[in-house]
Amino acid sequence: KARRHLSSSVIPSPGGGRRGGSVAPGPSRIPEPFAFRAMAAGHSVMTNSLPAMGARHATVFNDAHSALHNLTQDLVHFRKVALDNDRARADEIDELRKKLDQERHEHHEQINRFRYEFDELVHGKIERLIELIEVIHRNEKKDDRQQKQLIAQLQHEMRKIKDHVALISQRWAGFTQRVERNRRSAVLATAAMDVASQSVPEEP
Repeated sequence: KARRHLSSSVIPSPGGGRRGGSVAPGPSRIPEPFAFRAMAAGHSVMTNSLPAMGARHATVFNDAHSALHNLTQDLVHFRKVALDNDRARADEIDELRKKLDQERHEHHEQINRFRYEFDELVHGKIERLIELIEVIHRNEKKDDRQQKQLIAQLQHEMRKIKDHVALISQRWAGFTQRVERNRRSAVLATAAMDVASQSVPEEP
């Protein structure tokens, strides 16, 4: 740009004006001393104007460099933020994965514990039920034996009562027969005594 600026520097024209670009080709109407002085004057003007133009261009380039630097800094910042966010998301994903694995492990252990407790409960209930059924059967058998023993005892008691009733009847029959015989004997004895008393003569 500096070279382009230098090539486009102004050169005094014969009429006192200025035009851009280099000396036009072809036959020149300017005398050589005047042209030389004009070129020297133009060079001095261009030399004097270079610091101001350089400062302006430096300012422009500084603005461009500042914008590029700011853009680069923003890109670096955004990249750092994106990387930090990615690391944070990765850490969160790892933490969630660990929590999920832990919850899955705890859920599996809880299911196994529940299954074991359920099996123990069911087996305990079944064993109690079997024991209760066995107790009922034993009680039924015991009740049957007790009922049979009670029936046999009642039969024995009834047989004893029957035997006692028969014995009492037999003894009662013997007693009545003995009473009849004794009564008849007493009647006969009384009659004999009456006859004997009647046959004895009375004394005068």
